[in-house]
Amino acid sequence: MGAITQRQSSAQFYRIIDGSICLKSDNERDGYELFTTQNPQTKATVSYYIKRFDGLVGYLTAFERVDKPDKQVHGWQLTLSDEDGNYCLSLKDKNSATSRVLKMLKSVDLAKPLTIRAWLDTKGDRPKTAIKFEQDEQNVPQAYEKDELPPPKERPNGQLDWSAQEDKLYADAIAFGEWLPTVAHKVAQKARVEYDNDPLFTGPDVSQAPPENLPDNPDDIPF
Repeated sequence: MGAITQRQSSAQFYRIIDGSICLKSDNERDGYELFTTQNPQTKATVSYYIKRFDGLVGYLTAFERVDKPDKQVHGWQLTLSDEDGNYCLSLKDKNSATSRVLKMLKSVDLAKPLTIRAWLDTKGDRPKTAIKFEQDEQNVPQAYEKDELPPPKERPNGQLDWSAQEDKLYADAIAFGEWLPTVAHKVAQKARVEYDNDPLFTGPDVSQAPPENLPDNPDDIPF
């Protein structure tokens, strides 16, 4: 598991750049390419090195809010884990790909490896990052029906205001992230017991999706 590439990287922190899941370096390194872009705040040209990956694979074990106002960093960190370690993917705020992730989170089967893939979608008026989750070689669907999320409101200038939907997704994601580590730990414990008892066993056989009302007491989780 881990990053899908011809060579595994020991680095643990990834981000999405130019539609690809990447490792980033300020210095030239083997397997990295020079990438040049524009700082959205200052409009200055910036260059650094990136190594692209086809995706990340592992068990979903953490989803956390990341806010660093002093560095103007606001977003999320998703963690996949396997026997080799943790693979952390940074996701920016107010981003269509991140919104897609928030909509899929509660559909993930924690007992099965999750594959995350990203690419640059060029079908619209301008390129944008697309992202998908896969389990058992099938796309993970979003966890919400259309009527479960607040519709956008039209602003006086004609643009759509999605803030109500963002607030709902953010609140659900924070609750999910607080609930997730305890459940993921119990899934891993069960997998370890079954693996020890059966040398042919290669992963957990339980399926645990987050309930509609997340329990306040972790001991209430049915494992």
